[in-house]
Amino acid sequence: MAALIDEMTKAGVLQATAGLAGTKKGARIRFQGGESTIIDGPFAESKELIAGYAIFELPSRAEAIEWATRFGQIVKVNEVEVREMVGW
Repeated sequence: MAALIDEMTKAGVLQATAGLAGTKKGARIRFQGGESTIIDGPFAESKELIAGYAIFELPSRAEAIEWATRFGQIVKVNEVEVREMVGW
């Protein structure tokens, strides 16, 4: 993992990366009918959770998929989501 992060940093594509604390320390806010409900973690019923993130600056979706694939293989996750950031 350290070698890949070093490579991404040297390539100038990695902007930020971090792991996230477990859901025990989290909260969810649900919105419905103009009202909000706060749900404290942990979220044992969750099937999908975001455990960390990496922000890349890349010229194309294809390159983002290439780097994300390598990242996912190193951190051994079942899925990596690639999203464009609004306003970047």
